[in-house]
Amino acid sequence: KNPPLQLLSGNPDLRRCFIPAEGHAFVLCDYAQADLRPIAFLSKDEAMLHIFRTNQDFHTITASRLLGITPEQVTSEQRKVSKVIVFGVTYGMGGETLAKAARFQFDLPWNTTEANKFIGSFYALHPGLRKWRESIRTLAKTTTEARTTLYRRRRLLPEGPEHEYYRFARLLNMPAQGTVADALKEVMIHISPK
Repeated sequence: KNPPLQLLSGNPDLRRCFIPAEGHAFVLCDYAQADLRPIAFLSKDEAMLHIFRTNQDFHTITASRLLGITPEQVTSEQRKVSKVIVFGVTYGMGGETLAKAARFQFDLPWNTTEANKFIGSFYALHPGLRKWRESIRTLAKTTTEARTTLYRRRRLLPEGPEHEYYRFARLLNMPAQGTVADALKEVMIHISPK
């Protein structure tokens, strides 16, 4: 902390300013689309599972399929845009919010109609994900807890129809990001002695 190293800029010149104490080392770990892996498992979406089983880059493959180009043709900017679509849609972003994100993050002049077109195309690529999200939407009407998949850590959710969207977002987020957090903590425990 001070500053928190996990939020440190990727600028190599800045990173060289941090020197570990003698006998210690900094370790750089890549999450490798970690949030999407529990989602692929839970949704049983065959296209997602195939991408991970064959060790491909999910965002590059998605950009390739959405834009109708080969993975080798995908630019780093197109991959970044794909990430906005993938994470936005996966975690419940609608067309209007996705259009705003595209404008603010990438200066893309998207309107809601264009954003909705990308959302539809993404779901056409991943029907299992769409079906899973719809089941979560139904579950959000009544459920009062969300759990991680690894340790079944529980988060209590407020009751009442006014909290339905909040429950929906937590039911999407907790099994994905919460499970990754569980796994990361376990890995840190095992790495520390080494």
